[in-house]
Formats: sequence, C-alpha cells, structure tokens
Amino acid sequence: MIERRFLKGAELRAKEDGHIEGHAAVFNQEYVLYEGGSYRVVETVKPGAFTRALKEKQDVRCLMNHDPNHVLGRTVAGTLKLKQDDQGLYFDCAPPDTQLGRDLVTLIKRGDVSGASFAFTVTAQTWREAKKDGVTTSTREIEDVDLFDASPVTYPAYTGTDVSARAEMRSQVLAIESLPAEVRSAIESAKNERGKKADAECNCRCVACARDNKCEKCADHMVDCGDEKNCRCMDSRSARATIGGGKDCECDCPECLVGDCQHCSEPDCQDPNCDHTGQEDEEGDRAAALDEIDARLRRAGLKPPN
Repeated sequence: MIERRFLKGAELRAKEDGHIEGHAAVFNQEYVLYEGGSYRVVETVKPGAFTRALKEKQDVRCLMNHDPNHVLGRTVAGTLKLKQDDQGLYFDCAPPDTQLGRDLVTLIKRGDVSGASFAFTVTAQTWREAKKDGVTTSTREIEDVDLFDASPVTYPAYTGTDVSARAEMRSQVLAIESLPAEVRSAIESAKNERGKKADAECNCRCVACARDNKCEKCADHMVDCGDEKNCRCMDSRSARATIGGGKDCECDCPECLVGDCQHCSEPDCQDPNCDHTGQEDEEGDRAAALDEIDARLRRAGLKPPN
C-alpha cells in the first residue's frame, strides 16, 4: 500500500533558475499515527532509508498534491533530481513551462505553497515499544522504502509540518489495517478504553454539570437530571427528592413528578412509596408550595403544569 507523509521540516523553495527545491522527508522526526488515552503509535524515518531506492534509480515523479494528472518532473526524464543528505530526502525539480508550472513557482515565491511530501511503500521496518508515565508508545522505525513521488503540497495534513495541522485528513492517508496485528489490537483496546471512559462521564447539559462540572449541584438546576445513569448529583439520580421526599414514587401526577408527594393530586394513588398524607393543607400553604414548584420548573427551563 502506498503511504504518504508530511513531516516536520519538509519544505519548499523557488530558485532563481526557475527550479523548485526542498526536502520531501526529514530523518528522525516523530510522526504520530495514532494517539489516544494510554496508547500512541508513532513512526520515524531513519537515516539511510532512501539509499537503496536512489541506488536503483527508481522512477520517481514530482507531482502537485500527489496528483498524477499534474506532473512537474520525473527522475528518468532528468527533470527531477533526488539525493539523500544529513537532513533527509532532498529534491530539485525543473517544472514545465506550462500554466501549472508557472503558477506553482509564483505561489511558492509568494509563500502560498510551502510544504512538501513523499509517497512510498515500506520494505524494511523495526517496531519498538516503550512505556512512560502510564502511556505505552509503539514506534515504527522506517529503514528502507520504495519511492513513488516527492511532491509540493497545498495542505500538509499533520502536526509539525509547514502548514497548519488538519487531523481530519488522517484517515485519507493512513490505513490502520497496514499496521502489524498486535499494534492494531492495541489501538482497538485503547479506543474501547476511551469509549468506556466517555460512557462514564455525565452527559447532563445543565449549567452545573456541563459548564461547571459540579454534578452535586445538578438538582439546583434540573427537575429531572439529563443523565441519571452517570450524573453524580446528590438526589440519587432523580430530582423527585429535592422538594419534599418521594424519590422512589412512580405516581405520574404533576406534584409527584417534581417530588411534592405531600400534595399528591391523584385521588386513587396507591403507590406505597408516595408519602402523601391524603389530606389537603390550608389553601394558602398549598398555593405557596405550588408557586415554589412552578418557580423551580421555570429555572430548569420547563413549563409548569396547568
């Protein structure tokens, strides 16, 4: 499978003679393939990784944005020259006297295009694993490759390149399936671990939970918690108990729904957990209690019952 990388230090310049030059790959730069929770996968290109490909004089192209329809140069035609130096893979391309070639030189001089990349397949690699501060890191050391192209690119997609990171493009240039089985398994385990952690987090959207991360104050804002499973609110995952008992009551009258079982309005209520007295209080006391209930409903953004 052909892979593409945009590495820190990969750069592009326009020369006085009209050529474009730069480094399409840089040695020993850490490149993150996957990162999540307690597991990450990175790779580096080791010095000498291009020795064999250059010795074999492989047929390598210079393409705009890795697009085979936009050819700028080619090694077998003498319009693209490659060499390996202490920094990485250097290239010098003589772009064609076409609209594409002229535009690219202008864009590079203006700084609109400044990144470079390379396309390759790995023929030799070593995997190493280390653990530090609770995070396990698997490192892929690329030792030998077959080269396909060295290209100027508009949108280098990864952290540390000359153009801003665009993590959403990672799936387009990296196939997890190409990694060793043990690494794929570790990635899946890490994803599952993160999923379980996310499931355990409160998803109630009240001010206390979502903004302040103080679930113990959830009941001050919500008549019914938005996440009774995971919220740490003090009312045992239900706001029924915040006004006056009856947290286990399942009566559906308006009063019981907000915890005011003392004033249960269901004449035939038989719920053993409803702590209503079955007797009416003085009208003034009842009105005041209902006003308090209505006020709490409004603070929670709900419409009081008629």
